Amino acid sequence: RHQLEFSYASYDRDGSGAKFNDASHAARAPARQSAQAPCTGRSEVAKAFGPAAPRQEGEPGVRHARLREISDIADRGWRATLTTMQRLHTSFVPLAIAIASSLASAQVTTATRQIGGLGGLTSCGAFNPPTICDGVTLASATVQFTYDASSTTLTIVLDNTSPVVVGVANPVITNFYFNVAPGGVTGLSLSSQTAVGGAAPAWGLTFDADLQANPNPNVADGFGRFHARLEGSTGNALANAAADTLAVPPGSAILGPATFTFAVTPAIGATLNAETFANAFSNGPNVNRIGNLAAHFQAGGPNADSGFISNPQSCAPSGFMTGTPCLGCTVTFRMSAATYCAGCLVISAEPGPILVTLPPPTGFVSIPIGVPFDVLINTSIPGPTTVVTQTLTIPNDPFLVGFTVYGLVAMLNLNSGLFSFSDQFQFVIVP
Repeated sequence: RHQLEFSYASYDRDGSGAKFNDASHAARAPARQSAQAPCTGRSEVAKAFGPAAPRQEGEPGVRHARLREISDIADRGWRATLTTMQRLHTSFVPLAIAIASSLASAQVTTATRQIGGLGGLTSCGAFNPPTICDGVTLASATVQFTYDASSTTLTIVLDNTSPVVVGVANPVITNFYFNVAPGGVTGLSLSSQTAVGGAAPAWGLTFDADLQANPNPNVADGFGRFHARLEGSTGNALANAAADTLAVPPGSAILGPATFTFAVTPAIGATLNAETFANAFSNGPNVNRIGNLAAHFQAGGPNADSGFISNPQSCAPSGFMTGTPCLGCTVTFRMSAATYCAGCLVISAEPGPILVTLPPPTGFVSIPIGVPFDVLINTSIPGPTTVVTQTLTIPNDPFLVGFTVYGLVAMLNLNSGLFSFSDQFQFVIVP
């Protein structure tokens, strides 16, 4: 058991050289968590995580470290993890079997998310749970992401779950907004669309790979710019199959759930999974309202009102790597989460999991990473990009070829004190 120290950091968030200062994040945290994060600060999770990179203290009275110092920490941590793998080299079972097994289990991943419900947001005011703009009619949906890494295929199952009020028009979904792993996807195309019943879906996809550059065609009212938008209409809208009343043309509604399949063009070496899509964030000036998903509900309630509704807010951490993990090659690690969160991206030669009891409200958790682990990124999350990157070079050491490296993002919500953890990602070092 080892206690880790946390220093709030300044990071280059997009490669432009611009840095952020996160003192405002600490000010919003509960007193007991204001100087802590899951990878540092004398936190309970650190006791279970084991040794990490060398401790770095900030200047007296200033809770941030220089970018150069943090980069040094990450570099030493990276080398330490690879040294650990080298020491384990002679004790590994035949690598071909181990690697084949680990990769096969990671090919297809799923993640399910919710739009609306308690904690969700609406473009129509401060209703919780969120309503459309009549202030009365609730609207919601469930979204299941499935990503097949072997075929680079993304499948989204969208179901309208808006509560049914007998005799009152149930809201229908005419637009659905989601995101892709930032920096991890260069292309997205819609391959097929089907539904359980009703009219056949004939929706169109608009994809925006770069939310930092104009134009931004996928703006959801109040929730920022999204990478992708599926667009229907009130003449081809997704309805709750259980609804008894709809304010759309007879026979025109799609009876959900509806399934949309996409061909994904990943960035080179991107270690994507379903969560890197489900937990990716929109981009916009109001960092308190950007989200992972949104839907435009229309023709609902007594007056056939409409409104945009997003998912319940959370840290929604995710992490992945891009680049070819070959000896002497450069790779980039990306960590994403909400702007009111702080944490780290760690790597290990061991897949885990480890079991630990964290302070309330988190409690007992199983964390999908092994010990020892090393910290590559350790910081609070900037706005509005929600992404922090770290670029490193794999040492040119032949003993490392064939090793599987496991990664994870750990986050602390600075408002609620709740810890959360991403799904594990992994890659194999090649010659």
